[in-house]
Amino acid sequence: YGSVGNLRTDFAAIEDGTSKEAEPFISRQHLSIDPLDISRKRVDHRYIVKERKFEYVELCKLFLGVKGEQAYIGSVALSILAQLWGYTTVFSSAMAEKAPITDDAHTNYTIYTVVFASMVIPLTCLDLREQVQFQLVLSACRLVVISMMIITCLLASSSDSVHFIGTESPAGATLVNLPGFYEMFSVLVFSAMFHNAIPVLSEPVAEKKYLAGIFRNALIVCGMAFWTLGYVVAWFFGDAVEQSCNLNWDAYVGGTGFPSSNGSSTWTNVAVWARAVSYFVVLFPAVNIVSAYPLNAIVLGNNLMIKMHGQQAVTTHKSLKIIYRLLASSPPVIGALFVRELGVITSYAGVLAIVTVLCFPSLMHISSKRVARSRGYNEATVYESFGSSEGSALFILALSTLAAIYIL
Repeated sequence: YGSVGNLRTDFAAIEDGTSKEAEPFISRQHLSIDPLDISRKRVDHRYIVKERKFEYVELCKLFLGVKGEQAYIGSVALSILAQLWGYTTVFSSAMAEKAPITDDAHTNYTIYTVVFASMVIPLTCLDLREQVQFQLVLSACRLVVISMMIITCLLASSSDSVHFIGTESPAGATLVNLPGFYEMFSVLVFSAMFHNAIPVLSEPVAEKKYLAGIFRNALIVCGMAFWTLGYVVAWFFGDAVEQSCNLNWDAYVGGTGFPSSNGSSTWTNVAVWARAVSYFVVLFPAVNIVSAYPLNAIVLGNNLMIKMHGQQAVTTHKSLKIIYRLLASSPPVIGALFVRELGVITSYAGVLAIVTVLCFPSLMHISSKRVARSRGYNEATVYESFGSSEGSALFILALSTLAAIYIL
């Protein structure tokens, strides 16, 4: 429901007299060359995304009115800020754990928070097209690190030697723990939160007709990867799982080496490859966040700017765009210096994510269909599937509302 292609935007543009502006964004496929002669070619009136980019906040105003727009801006601003806050704590915690600069953990965390800010804030000021190669490389590395975490746990479970210091065999975990559902559900939605970034992510794609398949496949791959990783890590480490689970690989030795003779918990003669795996798993998610942080900050900055100055300002006032992106990217870094518990941050962010990821897309989908019918316009887009009915949207809306109330 988050796909902007599923929303019927052109009739709203026609209604308020801006159809020329909307024309490059939404078109009708397979029109006959001669508009007066449709006898030779089949006409497909389904809408498709073109060059014109509608930010999420614009869609909220079109379909939910000014109050709906204001409610969305408030929800998404808090949600993205919490998300960026969580990114900062993951990076700083991982770096302080694996590459300490001083003997004080709090000082190390603070130093790395400042280092993180010096990297991500400048990146936020760049446009997405300028980051394509950087994002592609990190996407490939994400699949590598998830595969590595799953494989090392499975190998450790079938080996007699110690692969993780302090965890010599699978600790086990119950298959279902209903009291923990509210925490799991909010974090699950939080992990899949990308809907408000769809306009930004769609813009560089040359063939917009394939957007539905691109996002669907991305969700399937990420969902399977997260489910497998979550199950295997919980089964192997049990209650010893860190809030940021990659930190458990700080104790990875890969069945090599032996305990130090001085009585400490360190191991000696650990194989170089095992140390490399340990460093990669612990540090890569921190590096990966360097790519994710600017994407979300750009989305928030663009939406705030459109709300205050309109869509035209995004393309014509580059200095103003940078100011709003700085306003979006700076507060989470400052907040992370004071609240460092990832679990606390994700629990609040999860509730906000339910509202922005599930409630608003469903409401806009329902509204766009009803307005289209009331004005005699076509309802179909090329992105619709079995989950694009009003019934499905109403179900998601009801479920997400109940879930948000339950978690609160």
